[in-house]
Amino acid sequence: MLKPSIAGNGSSANAKQENFTMSASVPLISVGLPVYNGEGFLAQTLDSILSQTLTDFELIISDNGSVDGSRAIAESYARRDGRVQVVQSDINRGAAWNYKRVLDLARGPYFRWAPADDLFAPESLACCVEVLDQHPEAILCYPKTTLIDAHGGTIRPYDDNLDLRQASPVDRYKAVIKQLGLTNVIYGLMRTDVLRQTRLIGNFPGADLIFVAELSLFGQFHEIDRPLFFRRMHEGASSSIRSEQGVQAFMDPQVRRKRRFARRWYHLVENMRSVLHGPIKTSERVRLLFFLLRAMIASRDELLNELLLVMKPWGQRVSRL
Repeated sequence: MLKPSIAGNGSSANAKQENFTMSASVPLISVGLPVYNGEGFLAQTLDSILSQTLTDFELIISDNGSVDGSRAIAESYARRDGRVQVVQSDINRGAAWNYKRVLDLARGPYFRWAPADDLFAPESLACCVEVLDQHPEAILCYPKTTLIDAHGGTIRPYDDNLDLRQASPVDRYKAVIKQLGLTNVIYGLMRTDVLRQTRLIGNFPGADLIFVAELSLFGQFHEIDRPLFFRRMHEGASSSIRSEQGVQAFMDPQVRRKRRFARRWYHLVENMRSVLHGPIKTSERVRLLFFLLRAMIASRDELLNELLLVMKPWGQRVSRL
């Protein structure tokens, strides 16, 4: 259930040309909620956000050309609560673009992405702010996760296992690569200025995995040992999309891949780009590049098989000549 992130040209300028009104005071937190055809659970999600015990936040809802009732639901909440702002897109530009868009509009020093179908405990924001206020070395604070079903019933607790308090960015990065599963941590509370220094979430399948690893190069992750985030697992969630084409359409429907997506190779290259982009020492950069090289060697059979599958159509064309 990825609930993606980011790509698109000129998203900030386009978004700010819309009817986006700002209050005079700068909020402590900006909550960005990207939505596309999310009417089924949107009201429940908005209720959980607006019921936070910490009230000093703005809620930016970006409707990505929905054709259901999402926009009407969002606008009804905006009329009732001055903290809510709604912007729209004329067409669906994909989840990646929409996740970047809400960040572009954020004004608070702290930022949180909020999926359109999940729930937050009332004290979630307050607990995360307390941690970030007390620990300047932390750039992300996230609570434990409980997986819930379409009716809100508990499926099971989920341990993200990404409490990364190591001083070394090398150690943090390696831990993410080894331990990352569901990317629930991207719905934790982050420092806005740090988040904007990253490459954010790309517009390709699995881009959230690359993003979390890159983010670990910028600072520590702190976990709150309480289940304050409730991730809804249902048929309409992005995590339920099984086909590569479906995931790509979710991330960016404007991308049309003519050949099979070489996911392992693509992720390897993107991880290397993250290491080269991160704010780390040259010695640390070299160590992580060697770490990725060793991982490449360890998975050489899978990489070779993927390469053969990608090249198979080319071989068939040559054989027909």
